[in-house]
Amino acid sequence: MTSITTDSLSAAQAPGVNTASVDEQLRRFEPLLHTIPQADGRRKRTIAVMPAYNAEATIERTLNDIPAGHVDEVILVDDGSSDRTAEVARSLGITVIERERNGGYGANQKTCYQHALERDADFVVMLHPDFQYDSRVAGIAVDFLKLGICDVVLGSRIRTRREALDGGMPAWKYLANRILTTVENVALGQNLGDFHSGFRAYSRKVLETIPFLQNSDDFVFDSQFLAQAVHFGFRIGDVPVPVRYFEEASSIPFRRCVTYGCGTLGVLAEFYAHRLQLVGSPRFHKASDEEPTSFPNSSLGTPLYETPFRVPAATPTGTGEGSRSSASRTRVPKPEFGNEVTHEEAGDNNGTAGPGFRPGTAIDAALRWLQSEEAGLRPR
Repeated sequence: MTSITTDSLSAAQAPGVNTASVDEQLRRFEPLLHTIPQADGRRKRTIAVMPAYNAEATIERTLNDIPAGHVDEVILVDDGSSDRTAEVARSLGITVIERERNGGYGANQKTCYQHALERDADFVVMLHPDFQYDSRVAGIAVDFLKLGICDVVLGSRIRTRREALDGGMPAWKYLANRILTTVENVALGQNLGDFHSGFRAYSRKVLETIPFLQNSDDFVFDSQFLAQAVHFGFRIGDVPVPVRYFEEASSIPFRRCVTYGCGTLGVLAEFYAHRLQLVGSPRFHKASDEEPTSFPNSSLGTPLYETPFRVPAATPTGTGEGSRSSASRTRVPKPEFGNEVTHEEAGDNNGTAGPGFRPGTAIDAALRWLQSEEAGLRPR
């Protein structure tokens, strides 16, 4: 895990501070970016995605705060809003994708990332269009990806307790965040300041590796994604990001928070059960080992794709030239410990334990894992 601190960004949280000094600090990173090799001869492409629901009043402010020159395209997925979210976004030049009805926060993110990959994004930054997170930090978060320092960058809302509470975070939410983040840091071997931030940036490799289509359609999608990132050995870091709590900013109620917290603890249990081969979970098999990803056909109906976006024609697996994420999809995933299994031993080949699963090996697997010098929760 790589821990990132950028003290100059915290100045943006204090009212009345001259933002020019912050911008000056951010510009100091620019010369470093010119040293990044472009192996394929093209400029790396960054796409900002916005999972939106009833955000017509705040989209423009969020968009205007994105640093010029850091984002090549903005994609907004409207999750069945009852207001003019899609109309306002289109008027601002944003690529808009409309879902027929609300499918949940996780389902919205799935659509965001699928379309970002289809549009050749090398880096993806998720910004909530409700203006809660300071989108001026988007450029610096992506810069850490470009420099190869991190594969995943989160925006930490909690640099200090006083700043979080003075910024409007409810005391009960702050306490729950501290407890749950501490548990996750210990369980996953990380040192993050805020596991539950909605400000996130990913490299393309992360999104191509993690089978996020297997994740929940609800808020626990985020917890599952970070556990998967740890499992696959990706480097996770964070930067302080100013936040705002006001009427238009989205916030989940107490009861949903309790459900989310219990779901997150369930994710940690699933993480360890899979690593110790007690239960096989498809969420911890690489996406390239699964069936080709496609746009989900669920009870929500088919998303409506607005101009200028067009869905590319599907390419059958193993034929023609598909997207650059396509690969052989017929491999049986190897177990984390022990010998490779055959198709017959693997059972139904959907990530669950088949006839070849041997519970007795879990103890030996746990001992080998604990004795390993590489026991940083990375898959072998």
